[in-house]
Amino acid sequence: MNMKRFFCAANLLLGLALALVPFVLAPVCTAMAASGGHMKCWYSAVLITVAGALLTAFSLLCLTRGGRYAFFVVLLGAAVACACWLVPEGVVSVGGAGWCADAAHACRTAARPLVLKLAAALGLTDLAGLILLFVKGGR
Repeated sequence: MNMKRFFCAANLLLGLALALVPFVLAPVCTAMAASGGHMKCWYSAVLITVAGALLTAFSLLCLTRGGRYAFFVVLLGAAVACACWLVPEGVVSVGGAGWCADAAHACRTAARPLVLKLAAALGLTDLAGLILLFVKGGR
């Protein structure tokens, strides 16, 4: 397996895990907010799930096309890692996304730590991928 396929496969697995975390592996709060709408963590969960699903789809495309889109997938993975880290933490404000203020909620105790670990793993993998693919040219 060449480097391009390796990084596409790594992004596929990490993207799939990221897509499954908020609603399957470590579900976020399902209770409604006092205003009647969803809580902030639900919007973060949707963002993380969509980002993980996009990364999974493009990684699968990369694997079926022989690694032709590897640079795009690695760049997308780095962007997904940043978005999953910065948006729910409130560094970048997107559509009311965030984590619940109560430290006892499921999103704070289970989903947040797992998402942050997966985003860090994805970011480090894609940083290494960008460096190696740039230096070695995919050989």
